[in-house]
Amino acid sequence: MSLDNKLVSILILVVGLIIFNALALGPFHDFIEDYLNQPQSFPSFNGFITTFYPRLEVETQRFPTAFFLGKYEQVIYRANLVILFSFLFWAGIQIQRLRDYFERQYTVLSHLNSLQIKWFTVSFYLACIYYTYDWPANLLSLTAVQELFKPVGIVQWIPFFPNKLGIYFISITYFFLIAVCILYERKFWASIGVALLFLYQLGLLQGFEKIDHTYATFTYAVILLPLFHQNNFHFRGMAIAGIRISIGLAYLFSALEKLMTGGLSWLSGHTIKMQLLANMEKGHWFLYEPFPQIASLFVLLFQFFFVFSIVSGRACFIFVVAGILFHWSTAFLIDVGGYDSPWIFMYIFLFGTKTFDTNKK
Repeated sequence: MSLDNKLVSILILVVGLIIFNALALGPFHDFIEDYLNQPQSFPSFNGFITTFYPRLEVETQRFPTAFFLGKYEQVIYRANLVILFSFLFWAGIQIQRLRDYFERQYTVLSHLNSLQIKWFTVSFYLACIYYTYDWPANLLSLTAVQELFKPVGIVQWIPFFPNKLGIYFISITYFFLIAVCILYERKFWASIGVALLFLYQLGLLQGFEKIDHTYATFTYAVILLPLFHQNNFHFRGMAIAGIRISIGLAYLFSALEKLMTGGLSWLSGHTIKMQLLANMEKGHWFLYEPFPQIASLFVLLFQFFFVFSIVSGRACFIFVVAGILFHWSTAFLIDVGGYDSPWIFMYIFLFGTKTFDTNKK
């Protein structure tokens, strides 16, 4: 088995373990609780349980529901321990070879030439201008309802909404620092300033009880990119690798959120159907069965397994194409996001390591 395949196997195990726990401690846990409270409501499952554990009916009269749920949770936790210890035993054998693999990837990512560094820098900070140029106007409009402001994120350290003069000062400083990052060679401190002001303005915009994920992956890059501007190739490699990992995890956590809040009912297609109904002009063509169910399954699988794009060149190409189609379809059908979504722009960090290999012949 090649090192790429071994790494993919590890990711499959990790993702599988996460899915297993999300289901076992989410919808299945709720199902067991409902069954214990009203077994007569589940005749088929009750018949199955009675066949293999006939004493359960008597035991449920002796012990409360919480007792059995505790036992069920213990089984899940013990299953996790068995899987984890088995994995650690296997990983102990493979650790040195995997370390060599990561070292090679890290070395390639770290040794970027000046042209590649400039391309990354200019592209990203021009994107900062493009995606945030309307923030000053939005913040100024929010001053009219600043009584409703509830600080989130780092804004909690400065728990008040700035006046118009403060917004002008913040915006001018922010765009000036972006210009420094684009035009000048030494940009480490300027990039830190951009990151802090980006987070502060984003916190102000989301301080009115409306949190959206438009800038989720973009925010991770803003935070990590100052490392990229250090004159140390190790830090540059860490920045790119950190951004890649954060993109993969952002999709993974989006899928987990769907399972943890809606359980398996997400696969019924009801959520997508309701969103399509809200945009009947375009969405009515896709209301027919089984499109909502197929779309729900695709979204869940895509978000769960997108993390594989960070370790495999072939998987990266497939998931980037799928990601573009995913974001474009949500923009077209349900008016969520846009064709120029920051999530799509962040795919520039997901190119295979060969893209950055300056030593290849």
